Amino acid sequence: MKLVNSKYNLDIEFEENISNTLVLENKQHMIDVIQNLILQLKGDEGDFVLSAEKNVKFDKVVEFIANPFEIDFNNKKIVTKLFEQLIAVASECVEEYNFINGKIVGTLDDICSKIEYYNVEYNLEYEWKSIFKLYNVRIGENYNSLCEKIEEYVKVLADILHIKLLIFLNIKEYLTEEEIDNLQKICFYKKIFLLLIESEERFVLDNEKTFIIDKDRCLIVK
Repeated sequence: MKLVNSKYNLDIEFEENISNTLVLENKQHMIDVIQNLILQLKGDEGDFVLSAEKNVKFDKVVEFIANPFEIDFNNKKIVTKLFEQLIAVASECVEEYNFINGKIVGTLDDICSKIEYYNVEYNLEYEWKSIFKLYNVRIGENYNSLCEKIEEYVKVLADILHIKLLIFLNIKEYLTEEEIDNLQKICFYKKIFLLLIESEERFVLDNEKTFIIDKDRCLIVK
């Protein structure tokens, strides 16, 4: 997978087990880059081209985290995909479905027969999605630190949304060198490419490639 931005002469070739850091020293350059990322994640046009064997859409395979404190494990996009996966599994549970449906309809019949008003109707079958909503099926949020929260979210992105590229903004301000190293390893294991966008050059880890766009918009690759 490759990420290209001709405006900044940027050409990032993503490789397995290598993370990439983009340092933008000029604040206006940072604003421009982030605004373009946000636009493209909404499905609009922007300066970036993301390609694999062919060009791919940002909103399908990219996740951008500007504020890790606002990570929402149960946003609409995640819950929709979670339910799709659960429904695919539940569709094989025919015997269980018929048993549950028979019990529910029989109970409704019994309840409705005990009131004076008789013209009461209800569905004779249910949808699994309705059961998931009724029982508030959701992603558990069990973590003890910001780092654990991010690591768990990476697993959600990989296993449920099938994200291919994860972009963080200034994540090195919040996580230690060891924590970033652990984050790298999880992304590598889950086959997610990692791009860290930073406002200044901080620590550099093993397996990390750095692209610096200085204040004069010159590109330095380390």
